[in-house]
Amino acid sequence: MSKETIDILTNKEAIFVNQDPLGIQGLQYSAQDSLEIWFKPLSDGAWAVCFLNRSVEVKLLEFVWQEHPVNDNFSKRNIDFKKTTFTIRNLWAKKNIGTTKKPFAKKIPAHDVSFLMLKPVTK
Repeated sequence: MSKETIDILTNKEAIFVNQDPLGIQGLQYSAQDSLEIWFKPLSDGAWAVCFLNRSVEVKLLEFVWQEHPVNDNFSKRNIDFKKTTFTIRNLWAKKNIGTTKKPFAKKIPAHDVSFLMLKPVTK
């Protein structure tokens, strides 16, 4: 296996999302123009988010959190980004990259993902 493949398969933060004790699968929030957005509620009030580019071309994403409330009818969990601010952690880069107060903008390569964890900011 390549080093990149090993890093993906052994990423502890990604494994945590997969093995979260809440045990709820992700929900497809939207799918437009080969760009899918998935949300997954996690046990400590956190959420995982995956922006998936199924296209053969790079996709420019600008996601304004406050314009996208999330309602998961299955888990009975929701997010109102106008009321709650979350820290954003890039799970592949293993670093915090800001909060949901600002839009998330990124070029997502063809057949690639941006995998994030959102944790509520405590006051």
